Amino acid sequence: MKTKLLGLVATLAAGALFSVGAQAVTLQTTDFITSPNYFNGFESIESSPNTYYHGILYPTNTPYSEGGITVEYVGTAAGGPGNVPFGVWVAGPSYTHFIGGGIYGWYPNGGGYGYTDVTLTSGRNINAIQFLAGAGIPSFVNGGGGPYASLLQYEVLEHGHVVSSGTVPITTTIGGPMQYVGFSGGGFNEIRLQDQIYPGTAFNPAAYESGAYDSFAAIGTGRPSETPLPSTWLMLLSGFVGLGFISYRGTKKNSAAPSAA
Repeated sequence: MKTKLLGLVATLAAGALFSVGAQAVTLQTTDFITSPNYFNGFESIESSPNTYYHGILYPTNTPYSEGGITVEYVGTAAGGPGNVPFGVWVAGPSYTHFIGGGIYGWYPNGGGYGYTDVTLTSGRNINAIQFLAGAGIPSFVNGGGGPYASLLQYEVLEHGHVVSSGTVPITTTIGGPMQYVGFSGGGFNEIRLQDQIYPGTAFNPAAYESGAYDSFAAIGTGRPSETPLPSTWLMLLSGFVGLGFISYRGTKKNSAAPSAA
């Protein structure tokens, strides 16, 4: 019986270890979500009490929620009219690389030192998410023409722990269309995005960047976080090991006890 218990403990411990990271996040570069549960196209942003400059500019470090998706620019922006730090730009003939659809999009006015953070407003896990991505300042750094290429840096996280990261080439022209980027596979509840002005090879939360985004669409799990934190796994594993040790000590004591005459 003791041997069977030790075997069960070992099996559970191994299962706990191998369950971490069992879900693989897949990078997507097409319009792959046809029926989203949540959608944020920034079209209600003018009615927000936090808008400035006739509803065109929105401040940094202030979450904006629409359609079940919350977007926030974490950091500081270079500034715009009236020194308002963050701009949500109105679409126009020369700004379609900032706006993917409708009237509004999401772009750090004058570029920014930080990143765009995206979660479900409920805080629940995400099965899949996609968005339109473009960039601003690199076009002017490179002489105001196009096409030009930049790199979208990203981190995909589960409760603050990075589960996937990398870069996506973003190629557009002044006045050109944005392109689709997304992630599927589940097991995450947050993404962080930036498009560095002078592209690095990794996400840097303090880098100067000019990422522009629109039309966030997501499919949620319908449940709170599904993947326990690493600390939770450690607690479970410690409990299994402790149970196994107690069982082992009990077995030794029983084998050492003298037999009755």
